[in-house]
Amino acid sequence: MSKIIGIDYGKKRIGIAISDLEQKIAFPHSTIDNIKPLKILKKIIVDEKVSSIVIGVPVNLNGSNTDATKLCFQFHLKLKKEFPKINHYISDERLTSKLAMRYINLSEKKKHRVNKKNVDKISASIILDNFLTNLI
Repeated sequence: MSKIIGIDYGKKRIGIAISDLEQKIAFPHSTIDNIKPLKILKKIIVDEKVSSIVIGVPVNLNGSNTDATKLCFQFHLKLKKEFPKINHYISDERLTSKLAMRYINLSEKKKHRVNKKNVDKISASIILDNFLTNLI
């Protein structure tokens, strides 16, 4: 098998998670600034031998689009053009950032300001984990 990347797309930052070879476990990988992200993603895809990309798409709780939904779909199209030989999927990312914040707050002993880069990569791992769970 090969690995799958999960992406939490944002205007400023992009959270990235990656699966194990058996596609059972999602690991937070990194958070990159949204400046020429395709170059960085290409390196990760080649180095990690990735076969699929899952991008989280934000929607409101009632299922309607958010302001960021269109941006995610546009980025998804760029990914499809840049990496045509890879499988591409979209996934509902409702509440992933809130869940990531909860995980961080529960795991840290001291209450201090949460690093948003950590939230982004953990959100990406939640998106990927949800996708992997549905593969089984």
